[in-house]
Amino acid sequence: MTLHVTRSAGGTESDPAVVFIHGFPFNSAMWQPQLEALPPGWRGLAPDLRGFGRSELGADRGELPSGSRTGGRVALPDEPVLTMDRMADDVAELIKTEAASPAVICGLSMGGYLAFSLWRRHPQLVRALVLADTRADPDSDEARENRARTAASARESGARPVATAMLPLLLSERTLDERPEVGDAVRDMILDTPRETLVAALAGLAARRDSTDTLSTITVPALVLVGENDGLTPLALAEAMVERLPQARLQVIPGAGHVANLENPEAFNAALVEFLDSL
Repeated sequence: MTLHVTRSAGGTESDPAVVFIHGFPFNSAMWQPQLEALPPGWRGLAPDLRGFGRSELGADRGELPSGSRTGGRVALPDEPVLTMDRMADDVAELIKTEAASPAVICGLSMGGYLAFSLWRRHPQLVRALVLADTRADPDSDEARENRARTAASARESGARPVATAMLPLLLSERTLDERPEVGDAVRDMILDTPRETLVAALAGLAARRDSTDTLSTITVPALVLVGENDGLTPLALAEAMVERLPQARLQVIPGAGHVANLENPEAFNAALVEFLDSL
């Protein structure tokens, strides 16, 4: 299958690429402020991951995962359609097709999980990493149960209840109060996500492997970004990743929650451009 890709206006095919990997349950539209801010000599590629945005889930999507219930608990499918490895392989094919050299990978939240998988499976394609509002450790039992409940809600009622539940977790109170247009944009991306993609991706997220031991193997430069008010992947987790990464720097994005690149794009872009200049 072919991913839909949003490309930066600047840069040429021979310029080094930054590949922006969106979080759950968003699409490439979340990276527009960063695509517009890349410095000269760089080009940006922001794919819609399979099933998100304008990319199809794939011909082998199968039946909508139904999950099961045991003792009042909701269980996710044992074999997710959308695994982190599968989506990382899709991104690898994009890099091989469109990038002139190993790419800088910038992933937020789920995009960070894909970045870890990409490093394990295709390290030769990775020039550097930008890990934004993400974590290396796997889901706890409680987190997997929460994902199962969210999947059950999406299966029954679509994306709207998912958007209602997630929005206050994704964005800081400051963003919700002072920049309602950001909340509208995030809500629209969630509502644009098909229910089968929501269910399949939630199963893949819950089943992802522990990447803690992967951190020490990452020999390329890394920038770790985290929103000051991120409650989903807070500063302590970012600091723990930086301690294990051989070549890493940490930047806190003021006033932002979990979607730091949209909540404070000026600070996010400044940190990104400085990192790219250092390469």
